[in-house]
Amino acid sequence: MTDIILGIGVATFIVYTGFHISYILNIKRTSEQVSDILVELRDTLENLKMITGNVNAVSEDVRQISRTVAIVEKSIRGVFHYGKANLGPAAGANIAGLKAGIATGVTTLVKSLKQRRRAS
Repeated sequence: MTDIILGIGVATFIVYTGFHISYILNIKRTSEQVSDILVELRDTLENLKMITGNVNAVSEDVRQISRTVAIVEKSIRGVFHYGKANLGPAAGANIAGLKAGIATGVTTLVKSLKQRRRAS
């Protein structure tokens, strides 16, 4: 009878050990998969950090470009207003003088042509 109990105990131990070995192997595989996922996650986070740095650099470049464009636009407006305020009246006076000169020249030319006709 002891041999039967001993045989049942050994068989139970073997079955118990088999289940535990299978369970331990599954835990090992799961641990390896979790380790692989953590390595991929770390690499992904490093790439994300690098991308974030690049985005920040590009954003700073865009901000600098927009500041430069604003300065150029302000300068162009200043030149335009200067030209409008200072050169506009002077150009108007020059154009009025030019018109008077052309009118006088045409009048003189017409009188000269009439006198030549009469003289011929």
